[in-house]
Amino acid sequence: MSGSADDVVPRSSSARLRLTDEERRSILDRAVTRYVEHGYRVRSNTGRQAVVAKRQSVNVPLNAVLAILTGGFWLILLAVRLLNWPTDLVVLSVDETGELQGRFS
Repeated sequence: MSGSADDVVPRSSSARLRLTDEERRSILDRAVTRYVEHGYRVRSNTGRQAVVAKRQSVNVPLNAVLAILTGGFWLILLAVRLLNWPTDLVVLSVDETGELQGRFS
């Protein structure tokens, strides 16, 4: 038998090739670009981790009807709601093997 042990023993998943920082940054930048294309804004990007956010949309026709029906009182409530309007946050990172990790909150 002429062959090394590497030919017979399969590589484990922990023996994957580690990427350089530049390769990891490139993967992260592509992922951030996809989020930006879908309406997210970049809050921070360190090259190892990025945070993107998107405010939920406001139903303008419904709020206009409510403002008319309540004689403008709804605009006060709407202003308070907009100050506390929910935001979708996504924390993205790339591990040493190039796998993209996303944490949603």
